[in-house]
Amino acid sequence: MEVIFSNLPWAFLLLARVAAVVGASPLIGSRNVPMRLKAGLVGILTLLLLPAVSLPQSQPQLELLPYLLLLGREMGVGLLLGFCVTAAFAIFQLIGQFIDMPIGFGMVNVLDPTSQSQMPIVGQFQYLLAMGIFLLINGHHGIILALGRSLELIPLGGIGLSSELLGWSVGVFAQMFALGFQLSLPVVGTLFLTDLALAIIARTVPQMNVFVVGYPAKILIGLGVLALSLPLCGGVLVDLFGPQGWLMGEISTLLRLLGR
Repeated sequence: MEVIFSNLPWAFLLLARVAAVVGASPLIGSRNVPMRLKAGLVGILTLLLLPAVSLPQSQPQLELLPYLLLLGREMGVGLLLGFCVTAAFAIFQLIGQFIDMPIGFGMVNVLDPTSQSQMPIVGQFQYLLAMGIFLLINGHHGIILALGRSLELIPLGGIGLSSELLGWSVGVFAQMFALGFQLSLPVVGTLFLTDLALAIIARTVPQMNVFVVGYPAKILIGLGVLALSLPLCGGVLVDLFGPQGWLMGEISTLLRLLGR
């Protein structure tokens, strides 16, 4: 406790960064997680990380406006770290968006309790699957390690804004959409071939009501292909969330840009 009271201004800066990471995380930062649990986690992480941080010898400016600016910068670092995690999970929501329309679930949405928003059925299933595997491979430990690494590369009060940061954020969005489309391609491609086959049947057998036959057939085929592709999701999720995966690579790039 002596470390905290003797470095109270730095402790509040660290608290701001940790709170922003926890609040922006799709796991613990969701609305259905009790606020006391979030506050307790933020406090514990701050207590554990503060003794390990190499603090500057001089105290930060304690005037109200400069210190509020420092707090805002630290929250910005935490929000950007949380943005990387949110973008990784948003890939699986995009998979649901790409699949639900051709499979016939486009008008059926469910309430996502973590974001309090409407989400496609397949997207909700993929999101929960990704969250479960993320926890199984200790991806949440990687986020905590990334938070500690950010304190090494970006000292408290020493954030730097790079001109490449905007290009990096645009690149993350582009990769997010590309990965979502690639992962949904087996189901979407199969459903496209199904539509093509139904169109041929409609032309050759006009007596058949393709609309009555087509919707159940597309749902059955789409869910079947989705079930067959599930064993491949484990390897893909490890490539995304693993220690050398896409998420940790983007976090490393972000820390390098902010640490300049």
